[in-house]
Amino acid sequence: MRSNLWLAAAVLATLAGGCSRSGEENLGLEVPSGEAKGESIDVAELATPAELERALALPGRALDRLLGAHRLDATAQLKIEVAGRPTETLEDTFRLDSDGRGALHLTHDTSHDEGMEAVVAGGTLYVRPRYGRFVGRRPEGDELARLRATVEAVAADDLALLRPWLEVHEAGRTEVAGRAGVRLKLSASPSPKAAPRETAPGRLWRNHVQVRYIDGEVVADATSGAPLAVKLESAYRFERASDHQTVTVTLKLDQTTARPDPIVAPTDAVIDPHRPRPTLDRRKLLEGFK
Repeated sequence: MRSNLWLAAAVLATLAGGCSRSGEENLGLEVPSGEAKGESIDVAELATPAELERALALPGRALDRLLGAHRLDATAQLKIEVAGRPTETLEDTFRLDSDGRGALHLTHDTSHDEGMEAVVAGGTLYVRPRYGRFVGRRPEGDELARLRATVEAVAADDLALLRPWLEVHEAGRTEVAGRAGVRLKLSASPSPKAAPRETAPGRLWRNHVQVRYIDGEVVADATSGAPLAVKLESAYRFERASDHQTVTVTLKLDQTTARPDPIVAPTDAVIDPHRPRPTLDRRKLLEGFK
């Protein structure tokens, strides 16, 4: 699951102890890598799990090219149940407005009173923690791609974990935000395909995942295959290596595309070209504790 819930991973590592993972692990909510290997989607093949996952993993630059100006709203909920412990529920909300030409406005809030906001306008990146003040500077390297991926790669990361069980069926046509779309129903196969065995210590738990159910729908743009809406609910369980306890995870994701609001630079930002990258660097640091 998405990375997007990267803060949830830090809480989860403490909660679930023996199921803590390497920097790529989040009980399915993997920290997004930022770039998809391909940016052209075969709409005729969207009813296959592999092509659907590629469509959901389109990077921000490709979505700008295919959709133009757009907004992505998403809510994600992760519920973790471990025998003998209180159930933990983690919730994230995301919004990303893009003008399709490089300007962005991204917000991320969590149920643990964390979050951040970022604006890209006029070639400057303005970032602030939830209750802090904007600091503006020039973006560095692939920073903007990784920042966007914390929102835009959420659904793809969910399906990557579920893929051996995933079945996709085309279910007709519909419309989202004035765009013609293909409806794709998601469900769980009673006979999952074999998945490659994991050998890295932080990923061994994946060898024991058992999916209980998958229920969802994706609407993809009928012309480009770009995702317009995603609804996903799933539950799976696995055995925690340290004490053989069973961990049950329930996830919910609701993601829609709409028309964006105008994007403007904050008027009260502090401009500091030497400021470090507190949001993304903090996430990278936390990954070492998963």
